This record gives sequence, structure tokens and C-alpha cells, in this order.
Amino acid sequence: MHHVLESREYKLLLEFSHFDANPTLELANSFWDQRIKPTIEGRLGKRGRNSRAEEWFATAEVKSVRFWDTSACLLTRCNYALRERVSNRKEGSRKQQREITLKLRMPDMFVVAATSLRGAQGAKIAFEEDIAPLEVADQSYPTSKVAISTPRSIRSRFSLSISIKGVASEPSTLSYAAALFPTLLTNLEARGALASRSNQLQHGPAIQEHVFKGAKVRLASGTTGEFALTIWHFAPPEPVRGVAEISFKCGFENGTMPGAAAQRAFDLFIGLQEDLGNGLDLQHPSKTELALPLGCRGE
Repeated sequence: MHHVLESREYKLLLEFSHFDANPTLELANSFWDQRIKPTIEGRLGKRGRNSRAEEWFATAEVKSVRFWDTSACLLTRCNYALRERVSNRKEGSRKQQREITLKLRMPDMFVVAATSLRGAQGAKIAFEEDIAPLEVADQSYPTSKVAISTPRSIRSRFSLSISIKGVASEPSTLSYAAALFPTLLTNLEARGALASRSNQLQHGPAIQEHVFKGAKVRLASGTTGEFALTIWHFAPPEPVRGVAEISFKCGFENGTMPGAAAQRAFDLFIGLQEDLGNGLDLQHPSKTELALPLGCRGE
């Protein structure tokens, strides 16, 4: 494999109505204290005399986010996503910082690991496992699109991403994206897609993103899960007002995770699926699907 797995992130979509108001730090820490910490303590027990739940969320990072694709959804059809993220202006800075990320995400770890992604000097590459609830067909549709399996379980997808910060302008053409990521066109062609450099890119809805970080769970000695509460608000006239997600991420070295830590992470994720109950979003399979250009969503 060309890439070694660096981390795994456990993700749950949340019922957005609980987060539709202005996302405040008080709201985030109330959710942590009342909904997440009890599951950590109830499912994992204590670490000696101490709770495995550690610290609190800090003030949110606020950014503007958009996803880009061709009118024929070339990137989406080949399991790629192109994301533009613009940070709020920092104190003392005259310019906003734009970050462009190209991500390949698939269920097959070996295919993803063997993929070549290249970018300009200073580009950051990450190879991660994304873990979500195992979903099954929901016979009650259109009440909801997905249902979580019983008994609760997980499904994994693997993502290889490359990010470049300080990009001057938005990625409005495929040729511009290919200039940022030189292997993109070759990779698309290898998947049977006829890519033209002249292809214009269109963006999905404008998103205001709030990400709260800082809360943690101690899974084992040397292994910590770092929580993030992510809230997206979509600009009108999108039919969906927004989406919220709670996740915890575990980094590791040499592509492995200690068994005891992995078992506790699994137990916690199953526990959150059960304990959050109707606080989960069963309408949508992922945040990204809602953020794609119209016509590229799995609707």
C-alpha cells in the first residue's frame, strides 16, 4: 500500500432541530454534558476513580464551505469530492484563507491506499477510516430514507484526502482543480471517466460551518478520542436548513489501534446509537451528500 492508515473517525448525524438556533458554546457543552458524557460513563465505566470523559468544547471555528463538481457529476460518480473551505478573517489579517481539499472515499481500503494523490508543495495528505452506523433499507420511506440496523453495528469507508491552504481563488474549472492536484485527471480516466480540462465546475449550497472541538474520551493509556460537534447551516433556498454531526476521532501509528482502545471505541459508538435514540438524523446518510451541487445528490 502506498499510504498507511493514520486515524479512524466515528460519525453520527444528529436531529438538526436541536441545533437550528445560533450555535453557541453553551449549546455545545450542554449537549456534551447531558447527552454524550452519560453514555461514556454508563458504557465505559471509570478509569480508576476518574471519568473517561475529559474536558469541554471550546469556542467554535467558523468557516464558509462549498462543494464543487461538474454538471455531469464527474467527481461524485468517481467517488471524489472537491471542497472549498474559507476561514473567517483572523485578527490582524487582511485576507481570508482558502483551503481546497480533494478527497477520495470508498469502502475498499486497498484501492484507496494505492491511489496516487499529489498537490502543490505544502499540501497535506491524510488517510483515514470513516465509521458510521450500519444502515438498512427502510420500508417506511418517505418517513425516513435510512434505518439503523438492529442490533446496532458499524460500516466503514476509507478516505484519502489532500488539502492545500492559501489558494488564491475558487476552483471554478476542472483545469484549475487539475493544476492544484496533478493526478486528478489521470485518476478520473482510470475509473472510466472522460474528463475535459474545459469542464466548468458548479458549487453546491453555501454553508456556514461551526465546529466545536476540545472534549475528549480516554479510551486507553495513550489513546484518546477527540470529539467534534459540527453544525452546518445552508443558505436559502435549500429545502434542508442544515445538518449536525457528533464525531470522535482516534489517531494511531503504524496503521494499528490497540485492541482495548478499539473495543471501547466500538462499545461507545454502539452506545451512542442506542442512547441518542430520536436525537439521531435518519433522513440522510451523510453531510456531504446534502452539500453537493443539485443533481449530484442521491435524492
